[in-house]
Parts: sequence; structure tokens; C-alpha cells
Amino acid sequence: MVWVWALAAVATAAPAQAATPDLCVDLKAANPELAALASEYERQSNENPQDAKLIWLAASAYRCAAQEQSAPAQRCIQVGQAKALYDKFADTAGSAKALKRELTDAKRTAEALRAGHAEPCATLALQTAKAGQAGAAAQLFESVYILTPRPLLLFNAARACELGGLPNEAAVYYMAYLALPLPWRDRRDAVAKLVQIQRTLASDTGDLLKRAEQTATNAYQWAQQANATAGNAQKQAAAAQQTANGADQRARAAEQRAGQAEQRAGQAEQRAAQADQRAQSTEHRAAQAETRVQAGESRSQTAADRAQSASDRAAQAELAVRQMAQRLAAAEAEIRDLRNQLAAQAPRR
Repeated sequence: MVWVWALAAVATAAPAQAATPDLCVDLKAANPELAALASEYERQSNENPQDAKLIWLAASAYRCAAQEQSAPAQRCIQVGQAKALYDKFADTAGSAKALKRELTDAKRTAEALRAGHAEPCATLALQTAKAGQAGAAAQLFESVYILTPRPLLLFNAARACELGGLPNEAAVYYMAYLALPLPWRDRRDAVAKLVQIQRTLASDTGDLLKRAEQTATNAYQWAQQANATAGNAQKQAAAAQQTANGADQRARAAEQRAGQAEQRAGQAEQRAAQADQRAQSTEHRAAQAETRVQAGESRSQTAADRAQSASDRAAQAELAVRQMAQRLAAAEAEIRDLRNQLAAQAPRR
């Protein structure tokens, strides 16, 4: 009966004209994820409460996201978020002339959201509650309450949580319902249920305290065991540290020896480089000497050739001299013969 009364209490006025869709296009251009954009604007508005327009932008982004939402329950929740922010913007902006256009849009759009979504969202909340989906039903009843502030919608949210095994959430909704400055139709029932839930929670809290005390006792015992284990571990750690110190000293000594060996290796490389330079210098001098030897041999061969040529010419000259001597001797012999002949032919006196 409670569900039916709450549903029937939702106003069903004709929808008012919604805000221009051009804003949705601009917002979607800024971020295609409109719900995320709305959440970001809402965060910025909390950080900058003096900038009331951020609230209007967050509300508009939620409203645009709801228009594109295919899931009815999520659409109702986003519509409730938009309506709550539009109301907050109207309260915050007041009569600011700079936000006159946004104020007009916020009031018109808030009314359009209430008229267009309150009844279908209330029907969906009732169906969700009957299906045993307590948390989802409570969220939907709360969204409908934002659209049209009927106190029994909070009572329904509390009842849904109570029947769904969510006592903490039920207590919150019952207290919110009882805190409203309006006459309560089911005040006595709400108070009784809230007291019963609080007693159950207190009993559960007592059990939790007992379990916590037992857990603390166990933890203390485990801590003592851990301390004993830690003491042994500390001794082992000290021994390990001592071993590590010895290993570190040996490692340092090994590093020192390695450094010395590296230094000697460097010196050996330096000496090898010097020897290589000397060898290259020796090879160069040997090449120069060989070049000089080859030049000397060439000059010696040239001198030998000239000496042979001179010897040949001397032999030829000696042969010519001998030939000349022979001809001279022959001439002298002829002269003697001529003289002898002339002498023989001359008349004797």
C-alpha cells in the first residue's frame, strides 16, 4: 500500500519546454563522455563555490547525458542529479544579472525534468523494489524525491533498504525522512523501524566488538610469537650482517687487488705501446737503410759499368798503340831497307 500511495502522489503535469539542445552539442564537443564531464564540472564547482555557473554546466551535462542514456534506471539517476544541481544553482546564483539567462534556463529545465520523468521513474522504482533490488530501488526513490519532494519517497527508499537487508542505508533514509519539516504520514512506523534497526545495528556492533576483542587477543598472541621470531631473526640478521661485513671486506680487498692488477695491466699496455713505437721506428730506419743500400748498390753498379767501359776503352787504346807501334816498326824497317838499297846503289868513289 505504501508503494502505491507514493506512486500516486507523484505529480503528472504536462512537460515544460526543455532547454535548447545546442548546449548539449557544445558540451559533447568538449567531452563525449557527458557524465564524466558533469562530474568534473561538479568537482570544480565544489573547489570554486564562488563560480555558480559551474553548477549550471554540471547540471546541463547530466541532463544531456540522461537524454542519451538507454538504461532507464541510469537515466532516472542522471535526471535526479541534474534536477538537484539546477535547484542548487538557482539557490546559489540568486538574482545575479550576469546569470539571468542561465537562471531562466535552470528553472525551465528543472520543471521539464520533473514533469517529464517523475512518474516513469517512480514506476521504475516501484518495479525495482518489488523485484528485490533494494539498493537500486532506494537510489531511484531518492531520484524521484529530488524531482518531486514527496516525503514518502524517502520512506519508500528506507523500506526498500530494510527489506533488502541493508540496515545502515535504511537507517539513513529513515532519519532523512523524519528530519523533514513536513507532516509525516508514517512517523510512528518510521520511528519504530528506525529504533529496531538501531538496536539490531547495536547488537551487531556488540558482536563485532566481541569478535574484534578476540581478534585483538589473537593478534597479541601472534605479536608475541612474532616478537620471539623477530628476536631469532635479529640474531640471525646480526650473524648475517657479520658475515656480510666479512664478505664486504674481502670484496674490498679483491677490488683493491683488481685495481692494482688493472694498474699493472695499464703499465704493461703502455710499455707494449712504447715497444711498438720503437719497433715501428726501427722498421722505418731499416727501410731507410735498405733504401740507401739500394741506392748505393745502384751507384756501385753505375760505377762498375763506367769502370768496365773505361777498361774497354783502355784496352782498345792499348791495342791501337800496339798497332801503331807495329806500323812504326814496319815503317822503320822499310826506311832501313830503303837506306840500304840507296846505299847499295850509290856509285863508289
